[in-house]
Amino acid sequence: MLETIQETEHKVIIFVPYRHTIQFVSEYLSANGITNELIHGDISATDRASIISRFQTQEEPRVLVIQPQAASHGVTLTKANTVVFWSPIMSVEVYLQSIARIDRVGQENKMTVVHLQGSEIERRMYAMLQGKVDSHTKLIDLYKEELNI
Repeated sequence: MLETIQETEHKVIIFVPYRHTIQFVSEYLSANGITNELIHGDISATDRASIISRFQTQEEPRVLVIQPQAASHGVTLTKANTVVFWSPIMSVEVYLQSIARIDRVGQENKMTVVHLQGSEIERRMYAMLQGKVDSHTKLIDLYKEELNI
């Protein structure tokens, strides 16, 4: 994650699906000198709008750490050109909409999507999301196969 942030010249969005992990990621970034702000379900609409405005119009924050469901629709974040997924999410729609936050009118830079993965099952889940496999049965089958049930 740090390597990705350091290699991009522009801002970065990190989508973290789990609320308890969002704070951890933010603290880790701060400890490594990377300015960031958070958007998750507990952030009010007014505060979200302020955070997004700062992100789009000011030099800082460099990174937004976002819970995908909290900013997957109707938000323009074209100051970023890199999206990082901390871990796979369970909805193809939310996945595609998350990427679409940077892929909008006004985007002037080449876009990059990074999938952080620590296991074969995560790699396969990302492949399913990219292939637009929107079936919970397929995900359940994948877990059963991994657990040898």
